[in-house]
Amino acid sequence: LYYVGPLMYNNIFANFASPTTPGFIVVDAEDPQAEPQLRTDKVQPGTSLAYLPGAIFNQDLLRHVYLNGYTYGKLVDPTLELDDSFHPYWTISLMQPSRGYTGDLLSEVLIVDAHTGVIKKYAPQDVPSWVDRVMPADTVSQYLSWWGLYHAAPWFNPSGMGQQTAASDPQLLYNNVDQPVWLIPMTSSSANDQ
Repeated sequence: LYYVGPLMYNNIFANFASPTTPGFIVVDAEDPQAEPQLRTDKVQPGTSLAYLPGAIFNQDLLRHVYLNGYTYGKLVDPTLELDDSFHPYWTISLMQPSRGYTGDLLSEVLIVDAHTGVIKKYAPQDVPSWVDRVMPADTVSQYLSWWGLYHAAPWFNPSGMGQQTAASDPQLLYNNVDQPVWLIPMTSSSANDQ
């Protein structure tokens, strides 16, 4: 497992001066003694990042995706992920509301090549095994907030009996290498709740 950090533009002038950033940094998440690796085009061709969140004009990742026809939902949680050969991709969750403007459901997962901008869409259950996150942390928190309020409580409940709230922010944990899960401890104000 690795942490990956993209090299981003530090100001608008740097963005105007270069159409790409050199690459990304990889840190081993399991070995604290391992040296971080700087991955650039000089080391591995195809690792420069041409599309980034917050870049200007058509280099902006979400603008690029939107202008390529993905206009029918909310584009959220762009995350830089690497395939098994350390090629960079952005994963983006395409959410669609289930009730008016609320109740977002994960409709598609978009995988954008960070170097070329090629977009592939997948159903959530069909993403490649190297993709770690398809469900945004904010959506997980919202789902559990609703579950905590309504799963066991009656419709009118001024006492708060049977209601639970999240005790912390979601943490992404790994049961196995290819099976990440969200973990959120829940708590209650009632001493009778288990």
